[in-house]
Amino acid sequence: RQDKAGNVLIKKPASKGYESGKTIIIQSHLDMVPQKNADVTHDFSRDPIQTYIDGEWVKARSTTLGADNGIGCAMMMAVLEDNLLN
Repeated sequence: RQDKAGNVLIKKPASKGYESGKTIIIQSHLDMVPQKNADVTHDFSRDPIQTYIDGEWVKARSTTLGADNGIGCAMMMAVLEDNLLN
């Protein structure tokens, strides 16, 4: 199901033997808020994000990175696909 705001609700049946267990909710998002420093000429519709490594972090030069929760969506898809999870 999808609501008027674009939120998507996907339900997965409980694993056999866990039908009376508590429901869990996994929530994530894919949108990006495109922000840039005032001194930067960056067009988010055509210019690639300039990334760099800072220690253990991937960062963007003078713009938002846009990678904050894609991994959450990937994790949800993996849970939906996995038929061995209990």
